[in-house]
Amino acid sequence: MNRAFDPFAVGFDRIFDEVENLALRTKKVTYPPYNIRRAGNQYSIDMAVAGFKKEDIKIELHKNNLSVSGVVGNPLEDEAENIHWLHKGIANRGFTHNFKVASNVEVKDAKLEDGMLSILLEEFIPEEDKPKSIELQ
Repeated sequence: MNRAFDPFAVGFDRIFDEVENLALRTKKVTYPPYNIRRAGNQYSIDMAVAGFKKEDIKIELHKNNLSVSGVVGNPLEDEAENIHWLHKGIANRGFTHNFKVASNVEVKDAKLEDGMLSILLEEFIPEEDKPKSIELQ
């Protein structure tokens, strides 16, 4: 790739190429829609997952990655011979969302109610990072 600033970026070409490749690989995920809120040291991820049951949704926290995925309950239903769609406008597909979280964030609760999945996260300070008071003798 030809860049106008290449003569001034000696040794950085590989880094710029990696950034460009990452941008090309990154696609914006919009289904299902979600919100992220923060209140103090707590975060909430709310996802609109209408049509999914509890057993269709999987939430995993592994290292610094929170993965939320949904699998369509019965994907073969559309292929049944006795179903004839007159109109089909509701999405019937699975999803996976990955969120990067800090190492000091824990999942405190997850619930599915009225088509909304709510995941409560809490940031904590490890004991070794908390300030210690030292008494004078």
